[in-house]
Formats: sequence, C-alpha cells, structure tokens
Amino acid sequence: MKRAIKQYSTPLNDEDLKCFKETEAACRAFRNYCYSRYSGVNSITKLKKYRNNIRKDELRNSQAVNDSHLTSNMWAAVLDDAIGGIKSRWSNAKNCIRTRIKQNPNLSEDDRHYLYGVLKNDDTYHDVLNHYKHVQLPKKIEKLNVNRHRLDNLLRRYTRECLGKIPYSSKPISIQLDANLYKYKRVNGDLYFCFSTLMKGKRIAVRVTDDQVHSGTLRVKLDEHTNRLIIMSSSDVTPYHEEPQDDGLVIGVDKGYNTLISTSTGVGYGPDFGEWLTQRDDEITSKGRKRGKLWSRYRELKKRGHDRKAESLKNNNLGSVKQEARRRRDHAMIESFVNHELRLFYRLEKPGTVVCEDLTWSSDGKGRSKTWNRRLSGWCKRVIQSRMEFLAGVYGARVVMVNAAYTSQVCSVEGCGRFGERSGGNFTCPVHGWMDADLNAAVNVRSRYYDDGIKLWFSPWVVKKVLESRLSGL
Repeated sequence: MKRAIKQYSTPLNDEDLKCFKETEAACRAFRNYCYSRYSGVNSITKLKKYRNNIRKDELRNSQAVNDSHLTSNMWAAVLDDAIGGIKSRWSNAKNCIRTRIKQNPNLSEDDRHYLYGVLKNDDTYHDVLNHYKHVQLPKKIEKLNVNRHRLDNLLRRYTRECLGKIPYSSKPISIQLDANLYKYKRVNGDLYFCFSTLMKGKRIAVRVTDDQVHSGTLRVKLDEHTNRLIIMSSSDVTPYHEEPQDDGLVIGVDKGYNTLISTSTGVGYGPDFGEWLTQRDDEITSKGRKRGKLWSRYRELKKRGHDRKAESLKNNNLGSVKQEARRRRDHAMIESFVNHELRLFYRLEKPGTVVCEDLTWSSDGKGRSKTWNRRLSGWCKRVIQSRMEFLAGVYGARVVMVNAAYTSQVCSVEGCGRFGERSGGNFTCPVHGWMDADLNAAVNVRSRYYDDGIKLWFSPWVVKKVLESRLSGL
C-alpha cells in the first residue's frame, strides 16, 4: 500500500518559469498525440508489449518525435505516462462492460460465457471490434451454441458506451519524470531539485522547502498561483495496530450527507458534516448569483461598445484567483475532516471487516429540487471511499463493497425486510414502527455482507424483485 507525498519548491524566476511552461506544453502536446493515436480499437493488441510494438517499431526516429522537440528520455517518459492512462481506460471500460453483461436479463449463461471469453482475450476482442469475418475464438467458447452476430454487436455497443471519448488535455498537466531526468544536489546546505527541459544538457535547478530526497518515478506540476513546483512521489505505508484487530468483527457503514458515516453499532461519526456542506453550498451559490449579475453587466457593456468599462469590470471584479483559492481551501478542509473522523472510527471500533455501500453510480437528478441536486453534487463520496480504503490498510482491516439498492428503504429487524418510509433521519416500518434511519441503513448494509441472494452487480429493479419475492413468503 502506498501514500502520496508532495514536496514544494521556492518560486521560480521568470527564465525558469518560461522554460518549464515550454517543456510542459511540449510534453502535453506529445501526450495528446499518443492518446489520439493509440486509444483506438486497432491498438489493443499493441499495448501489452508497447515498448517494442510502439516505442521501438513506430515512434523511434518518427516525424512525431522530431516535431515534439523532446529529448529521447523525456518523450519515452511521456509515452509511458500516456500508455498507462490508455491501459487504465481500457481496464475500466472492460469492468463496466462486465457489469452490464451481468445486469442484462436477456442474456443466457452461454451468452455471458461467450462475451466474457471474448473480453478476456485481447486478440479475439480486437477482431470482434474491427468486424473481422474470420475470428479465432478461444477453445473454451468456440463450441458454444449462441447467436454470435447479435452478441458481437452488443459487445461493440457496450464498448462505445463504456469507453467514452478519447482524452485530450488543453490545460497544463503534470510532467512524469523517471530517474534519468532529475537529480537532487546540495549547495551551501540547501537542497536543490534539478530536472531536464526541452534543451539538451540544460536542467532547471530549484530549491525545495524540505530535506526529503525522493527516488523512482516522480510527477512535477506548476502551482500557477504561487509559481512553485509541486513534486509528487509515493512511498510504502507500514500498517500499524495499537491493539490486535478482531478479524471476526464485521461492521456495516452507511455513508450519509448529514452524518459522515453511521455504523451498525449505533455510532455516528462527523455529525456536523451536512451542516457545514450546506453552509458552504449556500455561500458559493450566493457569490455565484452576484458574479452572474456582474457577467451580465459585462456583456451589456460590450454590446453597447463600452469596451474600456467592460474590461475594467472583468479585471477588477470577475477574477478567479480568490475563487480558486477558496475552492482549494474547502477541499483541503473536507479531506482533513474526513481523515479525522475515519481515523477515529478505526481506532475506537477496531473492525476486522468494514462493509459499505457501492456508491459508484451517477444520478440523473430526477425527482429532486435544484437545491438538493446542487448540494449532492458537492457531497464527497469518492473522498470518503478512498480514505476509508486507505485507512483500512493502515489499521489492518479490509473493506467489502455491497449492493446499496434499498438499504435505506427496508426494515432492518431480523426476519422483517418490509418496505417502509424514510423521511430525513427517520424511518418508519409498517410493523415495527419508528427507528433511526441511518442506523437502519447501516444494519441493512451489514446484512448484505451475508446475503448471497443479492449480488453487487444486481441492478436496483432486480434487487427490488428479490426483496418482494421474500416478502411474498412471509
């Protein structure tokens, strides 16, 4: 398990700043070229051994490399960065496709077996996506009695939907540097970070604010507000235990808006979380409305031909420096708050297994007001999940994801499972009456850990069908 480490430099002078921006722009242009050329379906089979198939056979001494003006080590590092992103993109797309295959009720077991077999073999997957007439199938699926034409078309459609658009970076990005592109050195007791630029043999040397000397592959990014470099690295984290963890202790966790997390043991962590998020959202909305009026005034002045007044209004009242600083400050406060509360949870409850909801869905916002849609868009469920998984490794626990459908809408009393009504923090069961909604959801999440009848990939309507079938037997 690794954690991210950031190192900061002192502000760059004008010459070094200009040189770094030119280097970053060249790296970004070459990375965009790599994404556009090797993200398509024709390059799937090249990615596994890309150092030979792409770097050696195609790009070395090519016109694209010559036009980039990058040194050989630098364009190779940019290529490694781009290929890593492309591989992750295909991996995420395949996971999305597998989920859709599992959730499709119109597919038989042989249909699913065929589709999984094609996805697993890159050569077969490549041939299917490119409409080859003669596709060499793996032995495990070549004798299946399925409608291949229908399934191949379905797989192509799923690929288009899950793969999405080819990434393109128009804004400044971080530069990936391998060990050959940088070094640390000391001058008069100060530590300097030296790294390569576009000019062969020329390195920028900047003083860093601490004494850490990193190794391996690093990423370097410019903080445009302070003109400082952010040097990003990673290091291994050694798990520690204040007391031995109980491997048999399974705790269900419900992630909420008002309370950060509620556990199946009846304890809530971060009870003021929703209040702070609401206050922050109201302040951002209020300032946004005022800025909207100023933008309207700016457009009106431009329309009337008062360009001088319009530019004065834009430069003095519609800047983004304070807005970006406030956004970064708020994000740092959220991360600090989430970290503190989750560490408290792991220290006090000492779980062996943490069961939580899979909230990797995106909502269409139907059925809710604009205010609540705006507030939920600021709900940092990904930050909560990532920190929960990281701290689980630190404290010797494990995180298990379960299907979140209807965990907050059914009664958690053992043997009941009836649908009830949830209103804010209250849940009412038609049989057992009122109970705390967050505790009810957390207990249901924990119960899903032992429920073999509801799989993680089940769609909500399938989960509802399973729950209703159980109720019919009561």
